Amino acid sequence: MIAGLIGLWLERSRQRRALRELDDRLLKDIGLSRGDVWAEASKPFWR
Repeated sequence: MIAGLIGLWLERSRQRRALRELDDRLLKDIGLSRGDVWAEASKPFWR
């Protein structure tokens, strides 16, 4: 259970890091703005 939770937190962190690295063209393709990315990336890892 604890290992699964830690794995989830690590995956969220990895995904948010990858989202921050997308360029504006790719963000537009998926319908996100820099503000959307900032809002998601600034969340704590447990959320």
